[in-house]
Amino acid sequence: MADFDYQFLIEGTGCGLLSGVMYSLVAIGFVLVYKTSGVLNFAQGSMLLFAALTFVSLIERHVPFVLALAVTFAAMVLLGIAIERLCAASARQQVTCHSFHGNTWPCLRH
Repeated sequence: MADFDYQFLIEGTGCGLLSGVMYSLVAIGFVLVYKTSGVLNFAQGSMLLFAALTFVSLIERHVPFVLALAVTFAAMVLLGIAIERLCAASARQQVTCHSFHGNTWPCLRH
């Protein structure tokens, strides 16, 4: 037991906890999107990947960290607005659905 590497144990525990935090944030994102729209949307993963690749490509071009973070944030805001204007706006054209109780609910066209 004299060979036991406590530093590796601490690092492994920290990495495991941070991975768990990332999984919980993704799960909260899925729940938030599903509860607000009623649609299970996996597009947030592609948006996160695009942001990460944008940030890493700026860092590899020797852009300062804070500037790369700001440019990535601005690019993601613009991309989010563009997606909302081009895709989500057309999805808001609603038709009427009838429930069993005679109430009228707006439903998205499929």
